[in-house]
Amino acid sequence: MSTEKKKLIVTCGTCWKVETNSSREPLMSNEVAHRPWELVGVDLFALKGNDFLIIDRLVSSVMLRLKNHFARHGCPERLISDNCPQFVSL
Repeated sequence: MSTEKKKLIVTCGTCWKVETNSSREPLMSNEVAHRPWELVGVDLFALKGNDFLIIDRLVSSVMLRLKNHFARHGCPERLISDNCPQFVSL
């Protein structure tokens, strides 16, 4: 960052108010699995219009893909997601 930008930030009253008033959320600790398939995380995401891991975001397609995957590799003891809306009805 340039010296000029640093000076602007240091002397900006609004920046100081925001910085002192904004407290950071503590990081959430992740559980650690002790054996394969004990704890599995799933997520749906897209990048530049392309969906990854699961082709589309319909619950029926998600369930079909998960069923096929679990039929081949076995069911995990626990399945964790980030509470995305696609999994709410499950």
